[in-house]
Amino acid sequence: MIDTSSGGIKARATPAERKPPAAGAWCGIAVAVAWAPMAAVIPLFPDLDSRTEVVAFWDDHGALTLRIMALVVLGYPFLLVFLADVAARASGRGGRPVLSWAALAAGVMFMTGLCAALGLAAAAGRIVEESTEPSAAYALHVGAFVLAAPFTGSGVAFFVFVALLSQRGHLQPRWLRWPALLGILGNVGAVAGLFTLTGPGNSGNGLLGGILLPLGTFLIWTACASLGWLRNARRSRPRNAPGR
Repeated sequence: MIDTSSGGIKARATPAERKPPAAGAWCGIAVAVAWAPMAAVIPLFPDLDSRTEVVAFWDDHGALTLRIMALVVLGYPFLLVFLADVAARASGRGGRPVLSWAALAAGVMFMTGLCAALGLAAAAGRIVEESTEPSAAYALHVGAFVLAAPFTGSGVAFFVFVALLSQRGHLQPRWLRWPALLGILGNVGAVAGLFTLTGPGNSGNGLLGGILLPLGTFLIWTACASLGWLRNARRSRPRNAPGR
């Protein structure tokens, strides 16, 4: 675009040419850092079919788990900025605004399920710590993890949308489609948590139904996207045409 308002002729970047701000990328890094400590407690989660094991988990690891949940809560404002940046970057390249906003909606819905599950799980921890009613704590713990299972459908949708946007070149870098494919696979199996409280399909600690793969693949994709955007920002240079 040519700007002649000051009497000279100089190039002015069009909206598609302007370098996206780095705020979203740094927010993605902040989310990955704030949520990474969850790796310390996820392997300790018990099967959902044993009230004794669930209560013992909160007795032994409740304080640590609640502190880590607080870090997750602190990461939510950064998450919202990151997801908004995903939509802005994908729709700003002459791309697919419907897919871009659908990805934002799916990401928000996916993480809303995690937020609700954290609240129920935290209630279970408080009940174990402050009362002698294990049945209520067990019901809340199971409810928290089973509640999260249907929200993984939104996780699948999010990764499908960003994979398509990356494949078509609307969301850079294009190699983000590969960790997005991992995210699709990691979320599909988690739907099994609706049907069982034990084994690999259970939402508590199951290999397929547990939280490890859905959350882990989301954090991997978030970190990859953020680092990719920061790398592209360092490589890019302002394009200013010389005056005449």
